[in-house]
Amino acid sequence: LFPYGTRRRNICRAIGGRLLLKGIAAPPTQETSYRLWIQRNEAKPRQLEKMAQAAKKWAYRPTISIVVPVCQTQQELLRGTIESVRDQIYDRWELCLADDSSGRPEITQLLKEYASKDARIRFTQLPRASGISEATNAAASLADGEFVAFLGQDDTLSPEALYWVAGLLQK
Repeated sequence: LFPYGTRRRNICRAIGGRLLLKGIAAPPTQETSYRLWIQRNEAKPRQLEKMAQAAKKWAYRPTISIVVPVCQTQQELLRGTIESVRDQIYDRWELCLADDSSGRPEITQLLKEYASKDARIRFTQLPRASGISEATNAAASLADGEFVAFLGQDDTLSPEALYWVAGLLQK
């Protein structure tokens, strides 16, 4: 009845509605609002299964190359990025990773392990640190897909992200 920041709320407060409004919480933060939106809008496991089956029947199933430059990142963030790509319900993707000579053997080892686990994951290591642009170009040079998408080393995709992209390409 009295949303935060509205004229109605201000009028109610002015005429003595302080007691009525006292129990009404402040507006949610942007982060809280986003989490609620995700809960309401992201596909549930059963929906994801149906979507994956539908995608396998599409006449046009392009490969989407996901390019990720790797430059001085935390191992767990990078693992989350890679796993979010591996968890895609649309399976025609390849992940192209380029290590900008991070100098961290655990990062290089992690990238090698993922590349050996999944043939859709490609990895290269630059001979010297050259910056994010050079690493992006090196990762892009590994791409064979019809379309290229860029992803940050510390970002994640929702499981249906590539499904929606490929679905639009169907149209």
